[in-house]
Amino acid sequence: SSIEIITDEDYQLHIGEEEELVARFLKAYSNGTIDRRPTTSECVPYEFEALKDENECRHYIYECIQKYAPYRVRNKTYEVSFTKFLYRRVRFFTNFYYTLNELILNLGSIAMTQMIQEAKSLSEISFHDDNYPRLYLVYDPDFSLHLLHNNWDEVPIGIKTLWEDADPLKRSEFLNRNHFLKCLSWLVNTKYETCERIMNQMKFILTENFAYKLFHIHERKLTTLPLIIEGDTGIGKTYLLKFYSLLLNANIQHDYDQASFRTQILERANLWMSEVIFAKFLETKPSVLNEVLQRIRPKLMSSHDVDIQDDDIDIDLEYSDDDDDDDNNNNDDDEDNNNDDKLNLSLILKHNVSSFMYFVLI
Repeated sequence: SSIEIITDEDYQLHIGEEEELVARFLKAYSNGTIDRRPTTSECVPYEFEALKDENECRHYIYECIQKYAPYRVRNKTYEVSFTKFLYRRVRFFTNFYYTLNELILNLGSIAMTQMIQEAKSLSEISFHDDNYPRLYLVYDPDFSLHLLHNNWDEVPIGIKTLWEDADPLKRSEFLNRNHFLKCLSWLVNTKYETCERIMNQMKFILTENFAYKLFHIHERKLTTLPLIIEGDTGIGKTYLLKFYSLLLNANIQHDYDQASFRTQILERANLWMSEVIFAKFLETKPSVLNEVLQRIRPKLMSSHDVDIQDDDIDIDLEYSDDDDDDDNNNNDDDEDNNNDDKLNLSLILKHNVSSFMYFVLI
């Protein structure tokens, strides 16, 4: 057997869209341009150009880890975890709450400082004792800021200025409400009343410790990072996950519009079929595409199953049954018509994936 040494030079951090976005704002944070300067002219979105050089992206990510986590054992797992947790946060800088905000001074640097600390703590967190961070910025689906904490006096001064030195947990929306559950409802994008109903039905007691564990589990889910939950039998691991699963599915089971829900399923099925089945498979294999089209042609061309809008398909490509019945056409015309039929069927299939899905299911 042989031993292979893994180094940064041999196995460099992969740079994709997520890593580039992280590096882009780390660069702005490093050179001090992340804080927007108030303007007297018309307000325009405050944006930064994408980084084209992968080595430059790695430089800012490695530099950030080295600066803020110098005593942590460096390995590829830690680098990926840190980058993914930070990516989830820097998306805030692409939203209007930041890009159009000229009212809060130093918003960018204050937020980024906290985000880096959160990415570091989430990459290292352990619940074996009570010594875990309790201060987090919480984002709703539109990436506006909320704050999760357990002691306003321990919140850094910079973060306090984002809320004008007033504890946000004392605002009216938290009146007579569990602030941990309120923050979780923002995270999972579910009404507070629905979350409270689930908690009461399960007779689940949302302690501070459970709240931060749920927060961490949800962060792992959003970043698609693996998580192992350890503990002795009877400490509530299964009950905690059951409560979390009910929160995630609350919109489906309680407060969803059935018509809208069905529409979303059809839209996502269409998108999946178009991007995966067509773009990556059928269109690269003409023989398979032709076989599929011939098999489902009667169903797609049936007027009661398919509703084709005039603007969906070029009028020159519209299918006519007369083309098949015209025996006087020469061979060249037949070949052209067959090609048109295939292209037409392909276009119809792309715009009517539900028919194809039905065909597959039966």
